[in-house]
Amino acid sequence: GTVEGAGEYKENASATLTATPIEGYHFVKWSDEMTVNPYTFTVTAELSLTATFAPNQYTITFDSKGGTPVADLTTDYKAAITAPAAPTREGYTFAGWDPAFPETMPLNGAALTATWTAITYTLTYDLAGGSVATANPASYTIESENITLTNPTRVGYTFAGWIGTGLEEAAKSVTIAQGSTGNRSYTATWTINQYSMTFVFGNGQENQVITQDYGTTLTAPTPNEWTGHTFKGWNPEVPATIPAEDKTFTAQWDVNKYKLTFMVDDQVYSQTDVEYDAAIVVPENPTKEGYTFTSWDAAIPEKMPAEDLTFNAQFTINQYYVIYIVKEQEWARDQFNYGETIVLRDAPTLEPGEIFVRWDSDEDYVTMPAHDITYTAVIDLPNGIVQVFQDKETAAVYTITGVLIDKNMSVSEVMKLAKGLYIVNGHKIYIK
Repeated sequence: GTVEGAGEYKENASATLTATPIEGYHFVKWSDEMTVNPYTFTVTAELSLTATFAPNQYTITFDSKGGTPVADLTTDYKAAITAPAAPTREGYTFAGWDPAFPETMPLNGAALTATWTAITYTLTYDLAGGSVATANPASYTIESENITLTNPTRVGYTFAGWIGTGLEEAAKSVTIAQGSTGNRSYTATWTINQYSMTFVFGNGQENQVITQDYGTTLTAPTPNEWTGHTFKGWNPEVPATIPAEDKTFTAQWDVNKYKLTFMVDDQVYSQTDVEYDAAIVVPENPTKEGYTFTSWDAAIPEKMPAEDLTFNAQFTINQYYVIYIVKEQEWARDQFNYGETIVLRDAPTLEPGEIFVRWDSDEDYVTMPAHDITYTAVIDLPNGIVQVFQDKETAAVYTITGVLIDKNMSVSEVMKLAKGLYIVNGHKIYIK
């Protein structure tokens, strides 16, 4: 510091000394132990006085900004100082003082404010097989706004809640409130769902519903037998395990086909494959030469049963007439069954001079055909034809001009020749 007022004074003169300290210091006393300043006294002799100065004391104050309090620090100006223990604050790491803590006491002291860095805490999750559309945050700080966890989903399960940090029981809604601290972990819990599988049989059998836990083995029921049908499977296809939804399965059936056979004399007349319960179409009645169809050997149902059917045609034999013509008039008729051996009647009674030659027809019938037949009496008038044939069965016939007609003609064939004169076996014969 400095002292003003020093110099030469007359004896008994009044002198005034003023001590002025440098910045940061204050006056303490004079060397004669006087503490007044300015110091006025009477000069009576030579005097040497020294002013004593001392540093001022200043105070550093601490604002911990929410941390634990820090006591003020007071000490001499420029004295070496040591920083106090750092304050603590939940959720934060102390980042130092602002302004920085000085090495010595500064002039007029200082006001320091604590700075903090929020601690980052981890958030971990075990979704236990589930998933979330938007991931929950992996970390937070004490300053983070409220965090409400997004609940996960899992196929075939219902979310039963989170368990973990701070939870006494499973909670379906978890919020990490602003101001929370500490690492946290949460595990999802689940309740397995049950689903109903409905089986529709379609065969008159009551529908069956199977309700089981998701993912358990699913065994499809076996439908009861259905007359005329064959079970071919389920639509849609039944999975091996219970899916994550209620489903309906419908039995698929094929309608069976059975053979419908109509027989005629052990030969297949008609054969078709007919679906069960379809209308039966009966074929046209069969025909058989010499017979009339009467019926099939069993009653034919309207609809096809669940079995093959065979029906045999039934016939009655027809009867036909052998008609005898004598002199262009019906003389008699006999009835024969079709196929029966024909036995012709004896010769009719003729007029005197007429000779019965034979019964003549369009064919030489042995058995009855499927139609009436006519036999005409061949009568020889006195023209010598019988004598010409005698015991011969055939004759050589020529025209009267000698042209051969046939070398082997029977009597009936000769009698059918056109009216005229012929040479038969060398004899002239007139055919009327």
